[in-house]
Amino acid sequence: MNDTLEMYNSLLTLKRLSRSNPRRIDQHKYLEMRREPTSKNILVICRTKKDCREAIKFIARDHLSECKANLNTCILELNDTTIKFIPVSCVEDVVGFKYKEYYFEEEFHI
Repeated sequence: MNDTLEMYNSLLTLKRLSRSNPRRIDQHKYLEMRREPTSKNILVICRTKKDCREAIKFIARDHLSECKANLNTCILELNDTTIKFIPVSCVEDVVGFKYKEYYFEEEFHI
């Protein structure tokens, strides 16, 4: 029953999105196409560029000895994982970066 309700809610959300702005569905497809199961990279989508930088600072503070952060490119290297932070307005500009998974800022926790 839970799976049925979850599927219903997902389909309903997709229908609402496609009615309001079909481009959102295309953006989701684009994000899904960039996924690569063998990659160790992660993509984190934030609201703004400022939020990207704040998220990097927050994470780097907890992992100072094991990470390298670049606030200009919004990339955080943590052990053997590269985490790229992008503002939502730049979703379609992610070129040449494959990732295992993508998260929204609120979902991402290390």
